[in-house]
Amino acid sequence: MTNLIRTFVSVSIPASRAIENLLGKIERMGNAFRPVRKNQLHITLKFLGETPSQSVPEIAAAIGEIVSGRSLFQMNLEGVGVFPHLRRPTVFWVGVHNEKTLVSLANELENRLEPLGFPREQREFSPHLTVARIRKKPPDELFELLEKARDRAFGTVRVDRLILMQSQLSYDGPEYLPLATFPLE
Repeated sequence: MTNLIRTFVSVSIPASRAIENLLGKIERMGNAFRPVRKNQLHITLKFLGETPSQSVPEIAAAIGEIVSGRSLFQMNLEGVGVFPHLRRPTVFWVGVHNEKTLVSLANELENRLEPLGFPREQREFSPHLTVARIRKKPPDELFELLEKARDRAFGTVRVDRLILMQSQLSYDGPEYLPLATFPLE
């Protein structure tokens, strides 16, 4: 019997004061939102989904090869938005700028993990930091916040590692557990 675990490859994002303030505003808007806990903020580079646990070493080896010789880099968090659209938003996000290296890493993950049985994403990689899931019709304050914070800077992030994560779903929201860490030079 195969033991399946839910996995993804990510970059951890520390919560700046500006991000913490944004999370606080979202929390005060009520139960339409499920904010991401500040210690679990991340940018997903590749969602692997249900993964046989015995595949983890092979996945880790591929990620290790991708980061080998790669230097750490910085990117800016700026602006906010929602997916899929304003009429029925389900995700509230902060934008990522100076993301060329991040996009390159995501593309390499697609190339290296596809032969291991992880299909390519159908959509082009769109780097963003999810800060909340929207569970039902949001209050009008969301649209005011989107307007006010459209171009707001939320800080610069130093990316120094990729992380292979396991996601354990629960009633209180997902819990993310690192399975392997891959430092950049």
